[in-house]
Amino acid sequence: MSDQKSHHKHNPSTDPTFRRLSQINGFINVMNADQLRQRLQQLSLEESGSMDSCRRRLKSHYRNEAMSKVYKKTVTYHYDMICIVDFEATCDSQTNPQPIQEIIEFPAIMVDVKQKQIVSTFHEFVKPKCTEKLSDFCVDLTAISQEVVDKSDTFAHVLDKFENWFHGFIDDNDVKSFALATDGPCDMSHFFAQTCKLYDIPYPSYAKRWINIRKLFVSQYKTYKLSLDEMLTHLGMQFKGRQHSGYDDALNIANLLIRMIIDGANPVINERISWHHSERKCLADLRCGFVRVFYNKSSDGLNLSDSDDSISEAISEELNEEKRIRRSAK
Repeated sequence: MSDQKSHHKHNPSTDPTFRRLSQINGFINVMNADQLRQRLQQLSLEESGSMDSCRRRLKSHYRNEAMSKVYKKTVTYHYDMICIVDFEATCDSQTNPQPIQEIIEFPAIMVDVKQKQIVSTFHEFVKPKCTEKLSDFCVDLTAISQEVVDKSDTFAHVLDKFENWFHGFIDDNDVKSFALATDGPCDMSHFFAQTCKLYDIPYPSYAKRWINIRKLFVSQYKTYKLSLDEMLTHLGMQFKGRQHSGYDDALNIANLLIRMIIDGANPVINERISWHHSERKCLADLRCGFVRVFYNKSSDGLNLSDSDDSISEAISEELNEEKRIRRSAK
């Protein structure tokens, strides 16, 4: 009986807090641009961005305030930490593409989701294994010189350094849950997968699932898929640093993620990697991961490994897809 009373107490149709919140949302919906920014300024909130993003930010503020009063606690996020990665890899112009793209810059930015701030960073350049000389196109695009990569450690050593930093931070700060995040699927399924294969390194279990920031952005702001620069512009932000610098890209993605959390996003893993599709191959003789939409379950919060159930689920999904393809071809 007490549980029923508790549920009734916080029922949105009966609790005056929720009715008040609904009224506030109605007022926000009819505010013009000047009124929105004036109110955001009064609340010491960020004023930049489109009217839609300003409305979402203001509504998120009042919603979080209301929830903390009703449930006597702050918003519960899926993860304590989110680690942003954005690799740069060997490349050449479209008229002379390279068969293998090896990681040559390995940055990572750790974001504390609850505190909404960057708390640690990692950055290393990588000496490629197969590419003896970087193309002029690659040097111009990334500003990574031949001298820099020649003096750098190999991917295997850099990955060890990253894992020591990553797991050391997790252990030292008693982090209970975490996720990786990228700007799109290619960093993990293409660059990371290829480079691990080159070095005969088993693909790490912690990197099998991640948050695709672009998908999260579309879900949060109801937009088409946008580039990093376009996403920043949509929120009234500017890219800081040099584009196609892996470290600067990762910092800007982290700042974008923080703004999205401030605006009410609760990031959750939305992609995973699988190799169960036998015909899934990249260029040359390397295999890329097969990216799947990931329907997150609460048990996946730690993001530590793929269970037998998730592997069976992946196989089942791909078999079903192959059946659909065969049926459509008839």
